[in-house]
Amino acid sequence: MKPYVENAFMKKCIAISSWCLLFTYFLSAQNLPIGHWREHFSFRSVNKVLAGGDHIFCAAEHGFFTINRTTKELSKLGKTKRLGDVGVTAMAFSKEHNLLVLGYESGIVDVVSSDGVASIRGIASSSLVGTKKINDIAIGTDRIYLGTAFGVIVAQLEGLELIENYRSIGSGGADVSVQELAINSNQLYAITSEGLQYGSIDQNLLDFTRWTLLDTVRSYHSLKIGACGLIAVAADTSVVQISDTVVNIWSSKAPIKAVDCSEQAIIALQENYLVSYSNGAFDSTSIEDVEVQDFALVDGEVWLATSANGVVTPSNEQLYPNGPFTDQITSISFANNIAYAFYDAVSSQYSWFDKSSWSHEELDGLTGLSAATHYRGAVYLAAAYGGVYDLTNKELVDGAPQQVNDLKVVGGALLGISSTDENATLFSIDREQDVTTYTAAAIGSEFPVSISASANGVIWLTVSPAAGGGVLALDLGGEQVRRITSSDNLASNTVNSLVIDHSDDAWIATPRGLSLMVDASFVFNDSEAFSPIYENGALFDEEPVHALMVDGGNRIWMATDEGVWVFDNNLTRLDEHFTTSNSPLPSHLVYQMEYDPGSGEVYILTDKGLVSYRSESSQGGAVHTSTAVFPNPVLPGYSGMVGITGLVNNASVKITTPGGKLVRSVQAHGGTAAWDLKDYNQHRVAPGVYVIWSASDDGEQTYVGKLAVVD
Repeated sequence: MKPYVENAFMKKCIAISSWCLLFTYFLSAQNLPIGHWREHFSFRSVNKVLAGGDHIFCAAEHGFFTINRTTKELSKLGKTKRLGDVGVTAMAFSKEHNLLVLGYESGIVDVVSSDGVASIRGIASSSLVGTKKINDIAIGTDRIYLGTAFGVIVAQLEGLELIENYRSIGSGGADVSVQELAINSNQLYAITSEGLQYGSIDQNLLDFTRWTLLDTVRSYHSLKIGACGLIAVAADTSVVQISDTVVNIWSSKAPIKAVDCSEQAIIALQENYLVSYSNGAFDSTSIEDVEVQDFALVDGEVWLATSANGVVTPSNEQLYPNGPFTDQITSISFANNIAYAFYDAVSSQYSWFDKSSWSHEELDGLTGLSAATHYRGAVYLAAAYGGVYDLTNKELVDGAPQQVNDLKVVGGALLGISSTDENATLFSIDREQDVTTYTAAAIGSEFPVSISASANGVIWLTVSPAAGGGVLALDLGGEQVRRITSSDNLASNTVNSLVIDHSDDAWIATPRGLSLMVDASFVFNDSEAFSPIYENGALFDEEPVHALMVDGGNRIWMATDEGVWVFDNNLTRLDEHFTTSNSPLPSHLVYQMEYDPGSGEVYILTDKGLVSYRSESSQGGAVHTSTAVFPNPVLPGYSGMVGITGLVNNASVKITTPGGKLVRSVQAHGGTAAWDLKDYNQHRVAPGVYVIWSASDDGEQTYVGKLAVVD
């Protein structure tokens, strides 16, 4: 075993030069406010680095962070801190304006300054056809120049309005794409689809005749302005200096990945070396055991962006914020108050989040870890190659299949599936760790994918399309088996997700829509699936539904191509619709959602990494348990929700003045209620003390506590 914990010091705000980015963000690890998000990105693989002011700016695969060069303090930025997107593809820093400009795959551009973050969304929202990726950025005196597939798009610094598009600037006015940009001595240099060209920013650059083509033969990259002037890499192996001509400085036999220069030397990054060239002499430093993807040269020192070790400082420190091992997470689980992240079929790594920080462990001999569940005081892991692992006691379960895809607790036993073992396609482990197996023939199918269970212990298995797809319902005690497919009105035999809600109804997500089967415990009564109705029409009819989840308030969370939707289980109310535009959700392609029943935090796994959201729900109980009101007191400037937790299931909550005047009533979702600090007239309440009461379904009223609202 090789356990380790990341201990990177995190600072809550980022300073660029002498100013501090706004949004001091209340993000108590143990008590995330209701309605707030967390981003769980990995920062180990850094694609780009840039020096600016006192900081190194670092673009990871989906996350972004900064390093204070003096103190080595780290600070994360993301959509939770008002950035417009994830996955930075280009960045530039202006010392003159003291601002940072970030570009993204989507075409969104962020301008980060002492006033906060302002986003330019004109390219992303345009009707342009093709990739809208921001390839590179150059900042002028009063303009921002953006390199795109549609040429150079220009934004005014004041007002951030898109004002020009230098697209038809190739030979004879041909359209070009632009990969890189740089401004030097009032000249705008561009590496385009036609070659290397430049034009004066004082002239009308919409006119292609104002552009000069320097070289149309060789390819160029790594256009960089350093202390030695404007340099680049030509034909992958030559370092050149650029003005109104291109001059070769030196050539290499090996490809050059990136280049920069100080007053003393030119530094070039090659596959396994950093090469320094000065006054005709070369000096090479070998790079071992790490892939370097970019570097920043500042004050003669080199900061390396690596694929697995974050940023390596000039003193050889490895710096990156805490996060999962990588963003390439294939599945997530929540068990015993811990969130687990698992990786690909050949990985023996897994990560876990304890609501404070991420940690990692490598389990020798186990690969393809995919699920975690809590059973009788221990946490068990499913491994596609290795079987069932008792994580708490650090031992394999004897007698379990060697290939396990999913684990669930059903009817007092630990139930597992194996999609490759015909003799133990389904198996159960009792409290003595005795294993009972069921063959594929006994349960009616091979290749089960996931397990769910009804209120009365009927097992529901989704089946791989390789074995015909659909759903299997099993009553092992009564020896009943039913296969449910499109012939039973299932929207599709390809099942993406299946959940059974607290009313014992089965919701089934498919690429062709959503299906519902009521009374999941009585599925053997020949009931059929049907399309649930919302606002007089079939909900998500013929639309892909990727993932489903049920929260403590029995609300159904659904992920589609249009984001994440939260409905009450009767489909009479849409509570939330999260998109990439109105929330920190990084992508609409959601693979899985998992629920923390204690806090109501929802973990959402996407193709662009993992995020979580503190919902206004939790698992309710028969009685009030450890009730709490937070934040308390409510300080000036707080605009979020007040959470009331530990309530009896689906309680009615009343907020009154100390004199008994009713201010507002809210309904709990499971064991949590949320109040927006407004009265019945939708006016924010005055500063003062408020009393909170809770009533159960039988009308019994309980005093919860007091809340102070501070002016």
